[in-house]
Amino acid sequence: MPHKYQVIHDLVCKDGERTFNIDHVVVGPTGVFSIETKYWKKPAGPDHRIYYDGRRILVDGHAPDKDPLIEAVAGARSVQAILEIRTGKRFDVKPVVVFLGWYTTRNPKDAPAWVLNEQAVPVFIKNDFRELSQDDALLAIAQLKQYSAECGKEAGNA
Repeated sequence: MPHKYQVIHDLVCKDGERTFNIDHVVVGPTGVFSIETKYWKKPAGPDHRIYYDGRRILVDGHAPDKDPLIEAVAGARSVQAILEIRTGKRFDVKPVVVFLGWYTTRNPKDAPAWVLNEQAVPVFIKNDFRELSQDDALLAIAQLKQYSAECGKEAGNA
């Protein structure tokens, strides 16, 4: 990502007694993005792809056993809730599912989440239409890092 963006890797979160992580959170001038990364082995051959119609993901025409959209949307909601509680501000957090090494079809215009491969992520994020002030971006990064450190310590003491 360009220098105007910051990435938090492996954001540690807590929900009651449950501790979980969000793979990546990107914060910058075009907003806040919660990224769920998937590395699924691709069969041999060139014609394998991830299809997304705005409602569901199909891998080579088949629905996966575990829907990564559910995880991505839940991650984005968690980041949004953390930021709202800690800052008193509502941040619009965009859920993203990234499939490493796969060809992904074009995302529908108003899809609730993005489904991309790793090469498309920077382009989509830089071209998003939302705006986030530098002050709000710095506030979000600081609060997410502090929250993750606190949850990580709690998880280590449990």
